[in-house]
Amino acid sequence: MRRLIPMFFAVLLAGIVVGQPLSGSYDIPGDYATIALAVADLNVKNVGSGGVTFNVAANHTETVTAPITIQVTGTAGNTIVFQKSGSGNNPLITRTDAGTISTTGYGASGDAIIRMEGTDYITFDGISLQSNNQGIEYGYMTHKTSATNGSQYVTIKNAVISMTKGTSGMVIGIYIGNGSTSTSSATGVTVTALTGRNTNILITGNTVRGTHSALAFRGSSATGFADDNITIGASGEGNLLENYGGGNVSAAHGVYMIYATNVNISHNTFNNSGGGGSPHTSTLYGVFLSSGVAGDIVMNNNDITLANTAASSASQGLYSANAAASYAVHNNTFSSGTITSTGTLYLIYLSSNCQNVNVSGNQINSSFERSSASGTMYCYYNSGSPAAGTENIFDNNFSNITVSGSTSFYGIYSSTLAAHTANIYSNVVSNISAGTGSLYGIYGATSNTRSIYTNSVYGLNNSGIIYGIYVSGGNPALVFDNEVFNLTSASSSATTTQMVNGIYVAGGTNT
Repeated sequence: MRRLIPMFFAVLLAGIVVGQPLSGSYDIPGDYATIALAVADLNVKNVGSGGVTFNVAANHTETVTAPITIQVTGTAGNTIVFQKSGSGNNPLITRTDAGTISTTGYGASGDAIIRMEGTDYITFDGISLQSNNQGIEYGYMTHKTSATNGSQYVTIKNAVISMTKGTSGMVIGIYIGNGSTSTSSATGVTVTALTGRNTNILITGNTVRGTHSALAFRGSSATGFADDNITIGASGEGNLLENYGGGNVSAAHGVYMIYATNVNISHNTFNNSGGGGSPHTSTLYGVFLSSGVAGDIVMNNNDITLANTAASSASQGLYSANAAASYAVHNNTFSSGTITSTGTLYLIYLSSNCQNVNVSGNQINSSFERSSASGTMYCYYNSGSPAAGTENIFDNNFSNITVSGSTSFYGIYSSTLAAHTANIYSNVVSNISAGTGSLYGIYGATSNTRSIYTNSVYGLNNSGIIYGIYVSGGNPALVFDNEVFNLTSASSSATTTQMVNGIYVAGGTNT
């Protein structure tokens, strides 16, 4: 008996140690053979004091046929980290099956490679994902388990996410979702508490390819409970979003977002036909901020290439029609892949009731060509109806653009309503070659206080009517210190309107 008693307590003590929460650092492989086994143990034991870090060896690979699902949560003092360790290729998780969920709706319940169930304070750094079948809809995915349990402080960075889109319109690289359990609807839960939001989401330094939409974010439509503080890209840590769309005839996006506040999308590269992709064949977006995106919206220093061969679908670089608190859209560059669609083309679309709009430093990257037979192209477009506030459009350079056929072209189009002040200054619109469509360097219209000054508009050439600066409306409308020259129309059409117009005042008060 004396010998049995110590053995009994030794076994009991060993059981207690094994059951303790995980804290400190663990190696994969080493302490755990795979990331999947580490997550399974974490789900049983939870997170211990000071948090837990899993160091995953460079060049590590593993395959799964079911999602790696994280069911526990971290806290501010007890974080969860999965990170690459050492030099070499990123650790790679490959899901090889076709999935078990038959998803029929964009953003609806689907199969993922890594799934987080309301997990907070978690970081994935340098953990790459791959799927071999279009039946796997999501690479990384967050899921709200209830109306009061979203995901906060989630960081996904430095990963390469390679999906298989096939003809599926549902494949997304990173999806921050709203808790849908329906295979046909993305609506999900109606959030009832601040804890039910997804907040403080950071997505940086990732490469995402082989998707229908590279990144998607969906919050709740419940008033006051939209997702909040979402950052996509940072200086020196932008995301490369390529090879998206092209396989399905529904709208494709580099970034899709709905019901969120305070959003920063900056320093990213968008190229839907790059990385082995092809031009899209339906409506195309670089960034699409859908309904309910509010607060302060920042879209800076992105590089966007658009390629669309649809018959008549629209193409948009940066698109938002939301009445946000403010827009800051600065230093983005735009390039063209193959664009043959006759649908309207917007490089920057900010048409809303937002009172505070600042757009500057945006430019064409070398040159831009649209070869469609017709349609309309806007480099910047705003025809919103704000009740007050100011729109500042300055230091943009929309130059070296070629459009064909009867395409109409607008370099800068600002047509906001009364009580809104628009300042359009120090922009360059130059070297625009067109076919027979109308050509506008700067278009300012409707009844608001409008100042157009120190702009340079030159080298506009087509066979239709040309306006260097077009002004209609304004009280007052101030047009001064602009340079407008070298406008050439080859048209011989008899018309009561001059074919070439330097500054054309169509109406307004105190112009």
